[in-house]
Amino acid sequence: MADRISSAELRQLMRWQRRMIAVMVVTWSFVLLFIAVEVVFDLPRELEISGFAVMLLLVAVGVVIQFSERCPSCGKRIGWQSGVIVPESCGRCGVVFRPREGDRDG
Repeated sequence: MADRISSAELRQLMRWQRRMIAVMVVTWSFVLLFIAVEVVFDLPRELEISGFAVMLLLVAVGVVIQFSERCPSCGKRIGWQSGVIVPESCGRCGVVFRPREGDRDG
């Protein structure tokens, strides 16, 4: 079985996961709010363009965060392996990021 990561490395991965979830929630909240306001109030063209620019910025921030974290063992970007949560293990080296149910020692 592959080695596990240290508790400090796990905390770093969990921070990355929290950032991903936060960006996703903020982005989707903004998109839904923007669509609702646009439907109800028929925004002027300048505000529509500004809203779309903010959406693109939020998506860009999400992409940067998604691909910013690497496997502590081999350095492969884990953004390719995962959506919003930390994967169970690295797809390249197999190091375990999160123990599966029943895999806990002790």
